[in-house]
Amino acid sequence: MLPISHTRQGLVLPDVQEDRHGYRVARRVPARWYRGTQGISDGRADGKSALDAQGYQGSVNKKRKGINCFMRFRNVSKWGEFGAREPLLFFAQRSEEILFEYTLDSYKTMALNSSFLCLEAIALIGNIENGVIDSKNLDPVLEELRWSLSVDKIAKELMDLESKDYVLDPKNESLEKVKLRLEVLSKTLRPDRYFERGCALLAQAIGRGAKKEIDSLAGGVFTTLVNMGCHKQDLYTKTVSFFYGQNGRPNIEDESVFFEYIKLIWPAHKQFKAVFIVSSLFADVKDAAEQAFDVKICEEMPEEFKSLAIKEKYKVGSDEVLAEVSGISAIDYYSARELANANLGRLRDLFTLYHHKNQIKWRDKAMVKEVGDELPLMMKMPTNPIEKVKDQKPGMASESLTWMLKNFSMRDSDFKKFARIVDFHGLSVNSSEPENQLLNLWIALESLVPASAATSKINQIINSIVPVLGMEYFARLVQNLAQDLIRWDRGAVRSALKKVPDSDSMSLREKVMQVVLSENCDVVRSELYEKLKDFHLLRYRLFTMHECFKTPRKMIESIEKHEEKVTWQIRRIYRTRNLIVHSASSSKHINSLIENGHDYLDQVVFMITKMSGGSYGISSISQAFELARLFRLNISRALGNAEVYDDSCFKLLLGEHEFMTRP
Repeated sequence: MLPISHTRQGLVLPDVQEDRHGYRVARRVPARWYRGTQGISDGRADGKSALDAQGYQGSVNKKRKGINCFMRFRNVSKWGEFGAREPLLFFAQRSEEILFEYTLDSYKTMALNSSFLCLEAIALIGNIENGVIDSKNLDPVLEELRWSLSVDKIAKELMDLESKDYVLDPKNESLEKVKLRLEVLSKTLRPDRYFERGCALLAQAIGRGAKKEIDSLAGGVFTTLVNMGCHKQDLYTKTVSFFYGQNGRPNIEDESVFFEYIKLIWPAHKQFKAVFIVSSLFADVKDAAEQAFDVKICEEMPEEFKSLAIKEKYKVGSDEVLAEVSGISAIDYYSARELANANLGRLRDLFTLYHHKNQIKWRDKAMVKEVGDELPLMMKMPTNPIEKVKDQKPGMASESLTWMLKNFSMRDSDFKKFARIVDFHGLSVNSSEPENQLLNLWIALESLVPASAATSKINQIINSIVPVLGMEYFARLVQNLAQDLIRWDRGAVRSALKKVPDSDSMSLREKVMQVVLSENCDVVRSELYEKLKDFHLLRYRLFTMHECFKTPRKMIESIEKHEEKVTWQIRRIYRTRNLIVHSASSSKHINSLIENGHDYLDQVVFMITKMSGGSYGISSISQAFELARLFRLNISRALGNAEVYDDSCFKLLLGEHEFMTRP
């Protein structure tokens, strides 16, 4: 019998307590789950991370020479044979992909799910009532919430009424009534209830082997955890360690280990403290630091940190002092490290108001300890959200830059404008503050788009950028799938792709596109399905892409839905920008907005450089956007007129055209 029960009241796990608010929370997670993982150390004698010691097939390197968005296949030797092995392993593989920092945005956690979209709508109405944001911003948020409720199985399980009874139309009802109904819905979809029900539904889906449900439910559960305050890097570390590592579950012998994993990631706030080595300027503000920021200057290393400091050779320099940050309430070590860093950042910025020449600084590494745990951990700052995009390797980046400088055809004002946009991009990448990153990204996007008096600025940005992202959507998915396949087994993939009809002169991307779209490739798909064996996620990705895009009509629907989601996210970035500028407030999900905003900007900038260097010699940014709109319209027309894919459709979808010569 599985150690879990599921009722209409929620999920009941062993060793789970209730906090003072009546929420079910997990007991303490031992620090051993963190030791030896990326950016964290407990002073191993061999100087290696536990990830290396566990024989993982690749790990994230923050000082990377090039990051791509690949999924990976890990050693499954600790997995036994049991009935639900395949769906549970699929869940483990999909969870890792969702949480991986550099996963393609289409496969990451959502910025918000139904639970948090509801809270966003309530907060937005409050800002409208306070005169901070225009009421026109409410309609897109309610539209997104209605869509989310229509496809969200967890929300449907929790709601007592139909979604239309909760989400009213502000054109027909008072804003006060709309807000009140949303407040009732927010209680129904309270994050802890949503998470519990999601876990219970996941357990059922794993038992049935329903991969499509597992995929959808996992996205909802992890989006909830991230928005509740769990750090994505912490969830990734625990997931990989539990399912594959030596520090995790010794053996995976039946599906009941799923509940052990849920207990491991169950969110609960704990108290932390951290020790930093900071510049001696801190000593000049020690009284203010202790009173207002819980930052204390230490004469010597606190006793509970001494052992780790000796192992890590964490010593104070001649112009440095020790600073202990206390009173940190967080769910995990990564979040605690970020909060401690933010505390020091606020103190630094206040000091800069009165002293501009020198800034307070601190080392990248810090020691973090959960209050009540035995040992501290040495930690670097988690990966900056602005860095979580696909990177070229230095050599390829150098070649692309050289190509652009030789072929870039824009001159005069457009060249200066493009150079200024690149400056704002650089300011965003080099900033350490999320708010500054988002503001600079938005300025770059706003500066990039041609001005027009006929419509609002936000509509100008959407009308210019969305066609670019829509026309590149399928090509990005195919490129990502091709790279995943080659990374998995180059020989097996090349052998299978040789069977694609008339493929002698095709590139890898063209062959993979044929496998995804063409009914003439059933044999090739079947061969790949068989060879993928325990790589259930990659098999599922190939299968679902074929099902999703197998007719021109389905392709149009998928591209249009992607464009709609991008539009919602651009509006969300815009609203967050307005909150920062007009009310000095921010958003809890700002990291997701930064990741998406950076990706959008990069796609548009690269499109402009390719058009400018192509055979058309596009000489202005306005021409580039207009050509993108025309090309996007041409995709819809060609697909709308086709019953089945033909060569012209294939060429349009891959985006290989004279006017967009690739660097």
